[in-house]
Amino acid sequence: MFNMFKTKPIIEFYTDIPVALEHYPPQLSKTNFIETFKKVKISPDAKANIKNCPGIIDYSKTGYIIRTWQDFSIEANNTGEWFEWNAPLNADDYVIKNLNFKGVTKKEIDFFNEKIFFEHFPRPNTLQTVLKFSTPWYVNVPKGYKVLFLPVWYDNETRFSVIPGLLDTQLSNNINVQVYWHALGKKEILKAGTPLVKIVPVKDEEYDHVFRLITDKEHYKLKSYLYKLSNVFR
Repeated sequence: MFNMFKTKPIIEFYTDIPVALEHYPPQLSKTNFIETFKKVKISPDAKANIKNCPGIIDYSKTGYIIRTWQDFSIEANNTGEWFEWNAPLNADDYVIKNLNFKGVTKKEIDFFNEKIFFEHFPRPNTLQTVLKFSTPWYVNVPKGYKVLFLPVWYDNETRFSVIPGLLDTQLSNNINVQVYWHALGKKEILKAGTPLVKIVPVKDEEYDHVFRLITDKEHYKLKSYLYKLSNVFR
């Protein structure tokens, strides 16, 4: 039976740090997309460009952006063999409050021994370990959903790249972000509010699959679509 009162699934973000909620809450990805694409200048003669590519637009408008909640200073040496970080609050550790974990602490930026990850999936010109941002955010999604962690991507960020992952909130709600750090031989400041990772809720289900040749109807539809993309000035 059709249910006219069916509600949308709810994704819930929560934190125990008031300033993060007040000043740097998760941001709708489409808001970040609008701010970024305002800066993009397209030639009037360009028919195909990123501003009218549906794949880029839909990706950029989907999900939520988790941002840095304070400034972070990160410095790595030229060879990528060591790094150090700091924050204006000097908060190497902080206590997780109000979550029934009294006395438990975590570092806001931590790292994995290179033998755990980097040794198996190395990257050139990159810090020889994986950094982990332990954000002050937690997430809930409805039963039957998981949370996909993806790069923000269309933001010209070159200092780090996010390692994608899938979070099962039945096991953990922590939003921890693993990244490769690429800025070697210098100190970089990640300003508060820097886009860190894209969060997308996805339905946890399996699919049957079929592999086949294209049909005449599908071929005609594809040709029509390509014609629409190229028959007008944009």
